[in-house]
Amino acid sequence: SYHAQIGRMAVLKGYRNQHIGKAILKSLIHQSKIEGISRLSLHAQVSAIPFYAKLGFVAEGPIYDEAGIAHRNMILLLAKTF
Repeated sequence: SYHAQIGRMAVLKGYRNQHIGKAILKSLIHQSKIEGISRLSLHAQVSAIPFYAKLGFVAEGPIYDEAGIAHRNMILLLAKTF
């Protein structure tokens, strides 16, 4: 089983609320499935947890400080596709 991590997700302020972040994340999930990744993880800003949760990511572990911003780890287990 392969594990991958999403580094940083950002959409410029003037382009937010247009589903661009959702499209990027869905594309990353789709490509991960193609590549045989079984688990995706990321460090979510606490304020963004609901965004990631809508696409199936689950928060795990404690909240911690990363670059002065509260974060929490999130994971997504990917079903194997044949």
